[in-house]
Amino acid sequence: NCTYQKRSGNGMAFIHIKRASHTDVQILDNKIYVPVTLGYQDKEYETTLVLDTGASDMVIHQNVADQLGIEQTQPSTARGVGGIEVDTRLVQLQYVSVGPHEKKNLKANIIDYQRPEGETNELYNGLLGISFLKDYPFVIDYNEQIIKWQP
Repeated sequence: NCTYQKRSGNGMAFIHIKRASHTDVQILDNKIYVPVTLGYQDKEYETTLVLDTGASDMVIHQNVADQLGIEQTQPSTARGVGGIEVDTRLVQLQYVSVGPHEKKNLKANIIDYQRPEGETNELYNGLLGISFLKDYPFVIDYNEQIIKWQP
């Protein structure tokens, strides 16, 4: 937290600015759901991704790509758990924001994700991988359900 002084007319006004040192998340069934803002060209879309330190890159589901109007992509292949190859389409997002952090020109893999039969969890639309997380040290507080960003 910071307090700044600012001259206001004949007196002084104090402005209190709270720096976002944490991000609220939802933790269910050992998954951490993180609110994320994605930017592509002139569109912005807020969604939720699962924090995945095992994913080297970011992954978004096709419905998110549709919301952002992403049409031009590059065919690619990603490796999933156990080395399974998954066909993806690679795109460069203008920016990705999580809490106080924003990374520009981040690549993301788009996948056609079909929820497994019987899965009703529609809380997330992809994975927040190491390509974003590596530059921002953090600690997860499971009791408070927050990500604490480290200085």
